Amino acid sequence: MRVGLLLDGQMLEEWMARPIERMEAETDATVTTIIENADPPGYRRYLEIARRDGIWTSMQGVKMIRRTLDPPEYRKRRHVSEVIDANDVTYHRCQPVETNGLGNELPPEAVSLLDEHTDLAIRYGFDILVGDALTAPDHGVLSYHHGNFRRYRGRPAGFWEFLHDEETAGVTLQRITDELDAGHIVVEDEVTISDCTMWGDVLERLYWASGPMLAEAVRRLDEPTFEPKTVNELGTLYTRPDPAEFARFLGKSLYNRVDETV
Repeated sequence: MRVGLLLDGQMLEEWMARPIERMEAETDATVTTIIENADPPGYRRYLEIARRDGIWTSMQGVKMIRRTLDPPEYRKRRHVSEVIDANDVTYHRCQPVETNGLGNELPPEAVSLLDEHTDLAIRYGFDILVGDALTAPDHGVLSYHHGNFRRYRGRPAGFWEFLHDEETAGVTLQRITDELDAGHIVVEDEVTISDCTMWGDVLERLYWASGPMLAEAVRRLDEPTFEPKTVNELGTLYTRPDPAEFARFLGKSLYNRVDETV
């Protein structure tokens, strides 16, 4: 199976890199194409959003800087050439095309590459992706959603499950469609988070749980009788917390931190 990677740059975080390595080691899938975003989100974008959206996005910007300076293990970065054999890979760099509605589309030349050179694509970049690219590979474009469609759609990953004192949180590897967090489920899992005292603990479990899912997805898609699941009753579409929700989050985090030291 010929696999394409849709990336925001040539560095892969560890939670992204390990599933690719495992996929190539355990299945007949091989990365043959890389399409890189020529205009990935960066610090300037975070500053612009922070001016508009206030304290929550400002906090996300601080987290982004901390992850760069001292990232947790699952966020450490490796060059894509350390993860795959890049010698025979078709490489293409392009600018995403903004739509009038939700998300970005890939330009025609990138769609043609996916159509002609891949059987499956994995989205690790380009933010919300819609349009012809989603159906260009035979098996579509897979993307991780660190949540369960039936209860938690949207973002931030793991935040609302933590705030709502959930016992578990979901991880979904979906074949994406033009509707946000409503794709066809290829592989899904649940992880226990009841003992997580901080949001960061939830994130770590969710991202590490991504590891075996990509290889399993390739195995399933290789089966002629396999059909991804469609979720008929979708959960709430969450966005960034409002000031009251953010205050609850800070209160819970502070209480848990103090309780750990007592």
